[in-house]
Amino acid sequence: MPDIGFWLYQPAPLSPASEPPDWLSSAERSRWHGHQGAARERFSQSRALLRQALTQQTGEPFADWSLSAKGPPTVVTRPDWRLSLSHTGTLMLAGIAVGGEVGVDLEERRPERRWRDVAERWFAPAERDLLATLDDRVGRDVFYLQWTLKEAWVKATGRGLANHFDSIQLTRNRKGDWCVSGDREEKDWRCRLGYWRDNVMALVWRLPGQEPPPLHLLAWKADQPEALLSRHPVDVDWRIDTQIAPRSP
Repeated sequence: MPDIGFWLYQPAPLSPASEPPDWLSSAERSRWHGHQGAARERFSQSRALLRQALTQQTGEPFADWSLSAKGPPTVVTRPDWRLSLSHTGTLMLAGIAVGGEVGVDLEERRPERRWRDVAERWFAPAERDLLATLDDRVGRDVFYLQWTLKEAWVKATGRGLANHFDSIQLTRNRKGDWCVSGDREEKDWRCRLGYWRDNVMALVWRLPGQEPPPLHLLAWKADQPEALLSRHPVDVDWRIDTQIAPRSP
């Protein structure tokens, strides 16, 4: 069984359901009832993705997984396993690590977003200096790489974004090479950042000695997620694939 995996899913439009899927746990059903409208469907689809990803990674049946209902998702019977989840309006991304750490983030590139204002308020000085040298088209793409990296990093290290935007930084050195540094002492953290269609994604993990397998896109019938229809590798335009260096004092 691979110790780490990353999985994509494109949710299919669903009609509003009056009752939660029967494969959700009782705690998850309670949380499902706490949502309204489309949020209910997103919750069901995200929980289906996590279960199908676990099944694809381990070979254990879809129906056998029991997941926590509150906070970051965990496998109830294996709290040492790490799960991470992110979604946009059209895509979901999940990461699983057994015996390590993992964090993922997914964002749609939105031309209307005032990204320079966001960077000016929240990013580290070196990151802002880099963006200041770039035109709007290139700068926006780099901003999203920086942003998704930060989101994935705080998930992987078990923190929230508040007050942790500077805990990891994406910059360039004098040679123009990408540099990623984080506020952890371990030297075996890694990241991959790239583009797929209109989405920007970041994968962060710590699992000594293991490279992650290719990212896979999963497909199933919207009303029957336990029956996988297809599994295909995704050709992501990875722009950065590097170690995360411990931050210099």
